[in-house]
Amino acid sequence: MKYLLTIVLSVLLTTSSWSADINWDGGGADNSWHTAANWAGDVIPGCEDRAIFGTNDGTIEITLSIQVGGIYNSGALINHISGTMAIGDQGLIIDALGSYQGGTGDLLYTSSVYVPNGALIYGTGVIANIIKMTCSLHDESYAHLNEKLDGGFYETNNDKLYFRFDEDYTRSQLDFKVFEKTRDEVSGILLADHGYGLYELDLTNAQFLTTSNPFYVLEVDDGKGRKYKLRFKHTN
Repeated sequence: MKYLLTIVLSVLLTTSSWSADINWDGGGADNSWHTAANWAGDVIPGCEDRAIFGTNDGTIEITLSIQVGGIYNSGALINHISGTMAIGDQGLIIDALGSYQGGTGDLLYTSSVYVPNGALIYGTGVIANIIKMTCSLHDESYAHLNEKLDGGFYETNNDKLYFRFDEDYTRSQLDFKVFEKTRDEVSGILLADHGYGLYELDLTNAQFLTTSNPFYVLEVDDGKGRKYKLRFKHTN
C-alpha cells in the first residue's frame, strides 16, 4: 500500500552554501536524471550540488544510484524507480506542485526532508536519515589518465568505465576514442559527464571487433596537441 506523506519529516532551514544550483532543462531525448543533456550546461548534479525542478519540468526518472547535495522541487514529479538516492546537507524540499514517487530504491538523507505543500509517496524502498554521506565521486574508483601508458590497467564495472579528466580542453565536449589492440576504433560507446572532471563510459552497446583480447585503450584529446590515455580491461 502506498501512503501520501504531507507532513514535515524533519526541518533544517539554516543558511548554508553549496557548489552549484543546477536546473533541469529537459534538453535530452528522454526524461532520465542520468542524461547530462537534460541539465543546464549538460552537467548532472553531483554530491555537492543542488538540483532544481520547476513547474513545467514534467516527470523525471531515476533508475541508477545517485548522490546529490540537495533537491528543490516545486513542480516536477520525481519518479524514483530504482537505485539508491543519497541526499546531502541541502536536503530534499518538495514544494508547491512538486511530488516524489518512491519505487524499489532507498532514499537516504543527511539533513532533512521538507514537504510544505508537495507530496511524497512511499514505495517499497527505505527512507532513512543517515549521519554522513561520503562523496564517492571523489574517491579512487575513478581512473586517472596519463600521457604515457604504463603496465597497469583499470577494470570496468558492469560495462561501465569511470574516469576523471582534470585537464583543460578546447572543445565543447570531451573528445574521446576507445581502441582495440589493433588500433581499430570501438563504436557504440556513450559518454556521461558527472561534473568535477568525472566521466562515465557506457560500454553496454559497444561494438568490439574481437573478444579474444579484453584489453583496450581510452584516448582523450585535449584539442591542444596532447592525448591522455588509459588502458582498461573490459568485464561485464
